[in-house]
Amino acid sequence: MFEVRLFYNRSVGSGTKEQCILKPLLTFCTACGLPHIRWCTVSVEEMAKCNDMNSAFAEVNILPRLSCVRGGSASNCTYLIKNNMADAVTLDGGSIYQVGKEYHLKPVVGEVYDQEIGTSYYAVAVTRKDSFITINSLKGARSCHTGINRTVGWNVPVGYLVDSGRLAVMGCNVPMAVSEYFNASCVPGANAANYPESLCQLCRGVGQSKCERNSDEPYYDYSGAFR
Repeated sequence: MFEVRLFYNRSVGSGTKEQCILKPLLTFCTACGLPHIRWCTVSVEEMAKCNDMNSAFAEVNILPRLSCVRGGSASNCTYLIKNNMADAVTLDGGSIYQVGKEYHLKPVVGEVYDQEIGTSYYAVAVTRKDSFITINSLKGARSCHTGINRTVGWNVPVGYLVDSGRLAVMGCNVPMAVSEYFNASCVPGANAANYPESLCQLCRGVGQSKCERNSDEPYYDYSGAFR
């Protein structure tokens, strides 16, 4: 399992853009030449953690100084980093792939939790203990995903269904194929006009927060999907 931090190029000194590589999170290298690092948070909970970390670092004089930027979502944070309004964010593999294509951002630090070589993690499908649903009887069931285009919650399971021949995709319209495969779903982030309505049918957010790809949607991310 791993998480990756992104750190975008910032103008340093003469104004030329240089890429700075973060050391492990708790040591924050000063070689970047930055007076402080602006950490973008994707949720209210992460903002609180960042503020706590900021206070803890200040007490023991860890440099560079840390400041917390309220981004509200992964997409907003990557936009802020691209436009030099933030420096770093924690993202999952799917988001890293997406922002690499859209904004040319690069991962610079990964957390490794075992001794295996390489970076990887598992995608696990779960259902209630008293359910008779199996991988072979998913069609027509209800589904909850961590978010649209998320690695574990969307790319891996949907890719598996397509690759195994269980899900037929016409004209490369994957969201439409998923909406026809499942009876109803909650796929946070699939709330734009070009997505089928059933992909947000099971989401529980209130008003404009329904089906948002952030913590305003109660069924967003790993903990939300488990609910």
